[in-house]
Amino acid sequence: MHEFSIATRLLELVEEQARRAGARRVASVKVVVGKLSGVVPELLREAFEFCSKGTLAEGAELVIEEPPLRCRCRACGAEYEPEAFSLKCPNCGAADFEITSGRELLLESLEVEA
Repeated sequence: MHEFSIATRLLELVEEQARRAGARRVASVKVVVGKLSGVVPELLREAFEFCSKGTLAEGAELVIEEPPLRCRCRACGAEYEPEAFSLKCPNCGAADFEITSGRELLLESLEVEA
């Protein structure tokens, strides 16, 4: 379960930023986890809770934003959220596309208490 290594690195970043801000506690952490990131949000939540024990983020709320999968058709330029079983462009039917959203895995923000 690679969510533990991701949670560990996330907490390193959170603690680094919290210390820079002179915080004594982290109240919440917001992360963006795309559908194609390979991360299972609920497993990340569990790993974060487990790994945060004894850190500035112990007890912090983990807010996970899951942006939708979005594509841009290279043939006609349409932007769309693909159907469950097809990535083809709904505008022109082409299967030549680029993924513009859905692979994200990033720390977006944190709320701290000074």
